[in-house]
Amino acid sequence: MYTSFAIENFRLFDRLTIEPLARVNLIVGKNNAGKTALLEALWLHSGPNNPELGVRLAAFRGIVGPDPRRFMHDLFHKFNPELAISMSAAGNWGESRRVLHIKSQPIEDALRPVPVSGTPLETAATAVSSSLISLDYCDENHQTYASSGWWVKSDDQVVNVAPNVQMAMASAGMTSQKARMPIHPSCVFLGSRQRTSHEEDVQRFGEAELAGYADRIVECLKAVDARIQRLTTIAASPAPMVYADVGLSRPVPIGFLGDGMGRFLSMSLAFYQARDGIILLDEVENGLHHSVL
Repeated sequence: MYTSFAIENFRLFDRLTIEPLARVNLIVGKNNAGKTALLEALWLHSGPNNPELGVRLAAFRGIVGPDPRRFMHDLFHKFNPELAISMSAAGNWGESRRVLHIKSQPIEDALRPVPVSGTPLETAATAVSSSLISLDYCDENHQTYASSGWWVKSDDQVVNVAPNVQMAMASAGMTSQKARMPIHPSCVFLGSRQRTSHEEDVQRFGEAELAGYADRIVECLKAVDARIQRLTTIAASPAPMVYADVGLSRPVPIGFLGDGMGRFLSMSLAFYQARDGIILLDEVENGLHHSVL
C-alpha cells in the first residue's frame, strides 16, 4: 500500500507530493486540476518496466494514435522532453522509496532489426521518432532496472504467401525492451472515457468464477439493480459476453442494463483482479445515480 507519492515534471505538475495516503483515497478538485494525471502517474509507477503504458494513456484520453515524431512528449511537463520525469513512493514495504525516472533520449541507431519468429518474414524497422523513452527504476531493495520503448515503421516486409508468390507489407508501432523484475501487485486503471472491453470483462469474470468469487460480484451489482440473481457468460454472438439473470424469460447482455451497469460490472471485476494490489478509478461516480453512490 502506498503511504505517500511524489511527482516531478509530469503532465501539468512541475512538483507535487500527496501524503498521507490510506487504503482508500478520494481525489477531488476542479476541472483541469490534474486528478486524472495523478492517477496516470500512479499507474506508470506501478508498471515501471512497461513503456507501453504511456501509449495506452493516450488512448485513455481519446487520442487514437500517438505522434511518432514526438514520442510520448505529452507525458513531460509543458511538453518539454528535456525535463526528466521523477516519481517516488513510500509504502508498507519498508523505509526505502520506490523511484522511477522517465527520460526522452536520442536514438543512436536509425535502423533496428525486428525478428519475427515462426514466420517467413524478412524485415528491418526504421525508427520514426528521433528519441526513445527510458524507464529507470530503483526498488526498495536498491535494485535497479532499465527499460525503454520507441516508435518504429517496418518497411520491406516480404511474406511468401504461395510458391513463387510474395507479398510486401508495411506496419508501424511501438517496440520495447523490458527489464525482468519481481512481479508487482496487480494495478488496474479504469479511465473515464473508455469502458473496459467486453473481452476483458469476460476474462476477468471467468477468473472470478473459477475462484468462487462470482457470487460476490453479483452482490455488488445488486446495489445498483436488485433484480440481478446471477451472472453467466454466453457465446451467442461472435464474441462471448457477460449476461445477467434479472427474472425475465432469458438472461440479457449486461449492456442492455445501461452504461452505468456495464461500468459498475467492470469496476467490480477490477476489484477482484486487484484485490491484493491497486485500483485506480477515474470519475468513480460516472453512470451511477446519486441514490446508489
